[in-house]
Amino acid sequence: MEFLPILVAVILGGVSQRVTGMGFALIAAPLVLLLYGPVTAVIVVNFCGIVAAVVVWSRTGRYIDWSKLRWILFPGLAGIVPGTFLVLLPPRAVVETAVGLILIAALTLALGLQRGGKIHDSPTLRLTSGFISGVMNAAAGAGGPPLTAYAVLSGWGQRSFAATVQPYLIVVASASIVSKIVIEPTAWPEFPVWLWLLIVACLFTGLWAGDRISARVSAELARTLVILIAFGGAIAAVVKGISSLV
Repeated sequence: MEFLPILVAVILGGVSQRVTGMGFALIAAPLVLLLYGPVTAVIVVNFCGIVAAVVVWSRTGRYIDWSKLRWILFPGLAGIVPGTFLVLLPPRAVVETAVGLILIAALTLALGLQRGGKIHDSPTLRLTSGFISGVMNAAAGAGGPPLTAYAVLSGWGQRSFAATVQPYLIVVASASIVSKIVIEPTAWPEFPVWLWLLIVACLFTGLWAGDRISARVSAELARTLVILIAFGGAIAAVVKGISSLV
């Protein structure tokens, strides 16, 4: 029973990943972090995120924008190393609070510009979004919110965005796991084999349910859900960081 909250979170994360293209980490990470700590949480969430992204990629691969993927992928990989050290070195609470506040400001600004009819895209914006996403992926297992802010600001269509972030997540999450094991060889969680199998089974259950739901969800609603998930993750980071400081 002690693993039940994690398994439920994995199912819900799988649904979100399939429907919106992201959100697995923001839903599953808090519970895993609460029970096992930040390093284990990042590894477990990234592992599941890789599996989920492979499955979603197999369904949405024809919509990938390979040009934009290159722009965000390489700076994302560059952000892995500093993100890994952030999760291993104190004070983590200060970092979480600062990152959360930056993301809330970025998302709010992006939405304000979009409603004003202003669409902005540039190489600098792509590189910055990718780098911050890589840092957050390594530090918290959640690299989606910075990419969501970029997608909103640049007017990136939801279908293409959801497809393109899958190979990005696979590569960056894999690099994040490797970097943690290299820096801290004992970081890999010592879960029994049956628990890993159960986690994967719950993940596929969530993806299967999300596959059924996604057929009934419009692109506009999916984008709204992505933005809400991103805001939720940013707010959660701020609340957790402040509570740890207090």
